[in-house]
Amino acid sequence: MLLFRNIVLALLLVWVSYTDLKRREIDNEPLIIGLTFVVLFTLCGFNDVSVRSSILGFLIGGVIFLILSFFGMGGGDVKLMAMIGFFVGWKHILLVMYGSFLIGALIGVIYLIAKKKGLKEHIPFAPAIACATMIVAFFGTRIINSYDFLWILR
Repeated sequence: MLLFRNIVLALLLVWVSYTDLKRREIDNEPLIIGLTFVVLFTLCGFNDVSVRSSILGFLIGGVIFLILSFFGMGGGDVKLMAMIGFFVGWKHILLVMYGSFLIGALIGVIYLIAKKKGLKEHIPFAPAIACATMIVAFFGTRIINSYDFLWILR
């Protein structure tokens, strides 16, 4: 069932990333579908993330990105991180955030080197979030257990 959850999550993230790249916005439809799916999946016990961890992940992902929205982060990214937080739980949403910022910075540097974007131009962030989410969905527990400085997440 965890593989099915990750496949659904991957399909939603591809949809969100595509629309963010094409139109610089994130539609509400995939977020509503994803949230509905994961709530039902979690309540039925088919998710390896507890209900408490899912709710905390939803709140942590949403609130931190809501704060970042005051500094230029898009509203769609806030909703996306909240939905992903419900999928992966509170421990893994922290890794998703960290990974998405690293991947986003790498993408930004590549754009600058290729001279496709300037320092003040919008770079879609959903693809970086999507990439980090899939890495964490498949390898998050291994990452947490592999690094001593992540002891607090164990």
